[in-house]
Amino acid sequence: MLRLGSARPAQVAAIEADGLRIEAGREVRLVKIAARERLEGAADVVLLTVKSQDVLAASREIARASLDATVVTMQNGVRADAEAASVLGRDRVVGCIVYVSASYLQPG
Repeated sequence: MLRLGSARPAQVAAIEADGLRIEAGREVRLVKIAARERLEGAADVVLLTVKSQDVLAASREIARASLDATVVTMQNGVRADAEAASVLGRDRVVGCIVYVSASYLQPG
């Protein structure tokens, strides 16, 4: 099962109602995915895709949710994995650097 977690209520509401909208050039895709404001349930892997400045807070939320999942940090910087590991432990964190040109247009 794939789920999306977001602390932004408008984002969660839009994704729950219409799906996650992805636009690339002329192509538009709507991906149906369960969205929640809080982490809940079991997970094997968490893809941590928050902004770099939110990595520590998100890692604390993962710890509070008692998720034993492997956490893949996916930011465009090099410190995210160390920050997540400081909360979750080095053995649970995999670093990943992404370089994406994207614009946030509206919730969903």
